[in-house]
Amino acid sequence: MEVRVRSSIELAEIPSTIGLKEGACMRDALMKAVPQVVDEKTGEYIDDPDFWDIRLNEVPLYQLKEGLNTRIRNGDVIRLEILIHYS
Repeated sequence: MEVRVRSSIELAEIPSTIGLKEGACMRDALMKAVPQVVDEKTGEYIDDPDFWDIRLNEVPLYQLKEGLNTRIRNGDVIRLEILIHYS
């Protein structure tokens, strides 16, 4: 299945689409699209609200009932907002 990845800034490392197997979850998608936000040892989300905001179909990751275990469906959109703070 295909999942779209949208980012607030364009980075070559972040693909615009990713292919996943049926039954994949949000953790699988993030590990493929932006692995730096998932701890490779524990599989847990590395929460840094001062640096990024991640959403699935416009729902913030922290509001997903199943969190990283939320199943992904064909055509879903993962949005990665890179937060830039100016002083």
